[in-house]
Amino acid sequence: MHQAMSYHIFNTHEYIKALIKTGMKEKQAEVVVKGLLESREYDFSRLATKDELLATKQELKAEFAGLKAELTELKAEVSGIKVDILKWMIPLLFTVIAMVATVMFKMLGH
Repeated sequence: MHQAMSYHIFNTHEYIKALIKTGMKEKQAEVVVKGLLESREYDFSRLATKDELLATKQELKAEFAGLKAELTELKAEVSGIKVDILKWMIPLLFTVIAMVATVMFKMLGH
């Protein structure tokens, strides 16, 4: 069955007159009508569909999951590095304390 397309003609002059009757200034009414006409001419094919948005959401979730895994790995590496630093720093600290104590005893003991 063939459907006939019907087009509604937008009477800008009538719409401007109606806006003016409600108390709007003529220049304001003209700007409103111009904006309305421009919005009707917008190319909606450039907007994302719901399916495209859902696909993007899934891609972002996957990307964030990957980043979270990398962050967990880095956190483990940093913890290992901290342990390695402590392995060197603690003996070094005791060595410095012992050296300072030795120098102090030699100076006080003459």
